[in-house]
Amino acid sequence: MSIMEQVLELANSEIGYLEKKTNSQLYDKTANAGSNNYTKYWAEVSPDLQGEAWCACFVTWTLLKIVGKEKAK
Repeated sequence: MSIMEQVLELANSEIGYLEKKTNSQLYDKTANAGSNNYTKYWAEVSPDLQGEAWCACFVTWTLLKIVGKEKAK
């Protein structure tokens, strides 16, 4: 499977994940739902940006999960 196929598979597996109102329960897909932009994606990519818009972070997160930090650079 190509890297792109793996990234798309991972991204598709995240369908249904809801952003959180606080840092609580980041790894549960639907618990603590809210509109404050707290996500597991920021927690793993750049925790200091937790609460910021996360759309680009999600793309980065998928790539990091598939190829690792060094290759993603």
